[in-house]
Amino acid sequence: MKQLIAILLLAAGLVQGSYGQIRRIGPDKPAADSAGKPAPEEKMKRKEKMKELKLTKEQKEKFKEMRKAAKSKKEDIEDNDKLSREDKDEELKE
Repeated sequence: MKQLIAILLLAAGLVQGSYGQIRRIGPDKPAADSAGKPAPEEKMKRKEKMKELKLTKEQKEKFKEMRKAAKSKKEDIEDNDKLSREDKDEELKE
C-alpha cells in the first residue's frame, strides 16, 4: 500500500513538473534588431499610436525633444563604468 501511494505521489510530481517544461513560443520577429533599432512592425505601431494622439506640430516637436533627451540620458547611464548594474538600473527607473 505504501509503495502504491509513493508511486502515485511520484507520478503526480512528474506530471506537475512537466507543466513547467511547456515551450513558450515568442513572436517570429524580434522587437529590435542587433543595433537596437525597432523592427519595422514596431515602428509602424508607434506611428499609428502617434496618429491616434492627434498631437499638434508643437506637441510633436516637444515629444521628439523629450525622447532625444531620454535616449541621451539612458546612453550616458549605460556608458558610465563607475556605476554598478544595480545603480544603473535604479538610475534608469528615474
